Amino acid sequence: RNDDVAMEIGHHDDDKDAEVLGSVQVRIGPAHILVVDDDGDILRLLDKTLRSAGHVVDLARDGREAEAKLKTGRYDLVILDAMLPHVHGFEICARMKASARTRRVPVILLSAVYRGWRYAHDARESFGADDYMEKPFHLPELLRRVQHRLSGGSQPPPASEKAEKLYHEGMGLLDAKKPADARTVLEKAVKEDPFSARAQFALARAMHEQGDLFHAITAYERAVDLRPNLFQALRALATLYEQKGFRRKAAEALERALHSAPDVQTRDALRARLIKML
Repeated sequence: RNDDVAMEIGHHDDDKDAEVLGSVQVRIGPAHILVVDDDGDILRLLDKTLRSAGHVVDLARDGREAEAKLKTGRYDLVILDAMLPHVHGFEICARMKASARTRRVPVILLSAVYRGWRYAHDARESFGADDYMEKPFHLPELLRRVQHRLSGGSQPPPASEKAEKLYHEGMGLLDAKKPADARTVLEKAVKEDPFSARAQFALARAMHEQGDLFHAITAYERAVDLRPNLFQALRALATLYEQKGFRRKAAEALERALHSAPDVQTRDALRARLIKML
């Protein structure tokens, strides 16, 4: 199990105790992660996966057990299902963020019930979650998000040199109006760096230009999952959903694009389009 060492920074006065100006938490050893889910299969899967990645893992099957562990244990990160027996995950997250002892512990909320961007937004804004993922989730993506939160970084790590090269090659082929060739290259770029929103978006464009609309929708969705405010992808999704007759999905994508619009004129045009659609 890991230990946290608090380094207090301050100065001493001959007649007074040390004045603590700040503290820095330094983790020694592997990260200690609490996983909370009432699904035993998911618990076992995450336990095995996180331990294989070198982390120390504690498990809880319901809200009460999770709160008991949080009172006595020290954790570097909590993975928390939103729907739990006894105490909901949203409530546990809100309590953690309200407590001086646990407010700095990153929380990743998971849910198979609460789906869509509104719930993801509410999880962050209303309950203080650091991240939100829908079930079923991709394990590599979950591990990547875990690592981001543990490292304290707000930006994703830079893409590999190979992924960068493939991305720029694919973009060049798109600009040259060669969508089939671009798709082949960009599929390799996405395989090399599956968490690059711009590579996913470029791949979606190539599929779109080929007329492979359903695969394009999937790739656009993947891009906005990685970068929720990616305006161009949201606008393209709205268009494709509308073309295919999914009016509710089109309206949802338009509403999201509205909040990410780059300027007032674009926002007004999207609003008019949304009103007409509704």
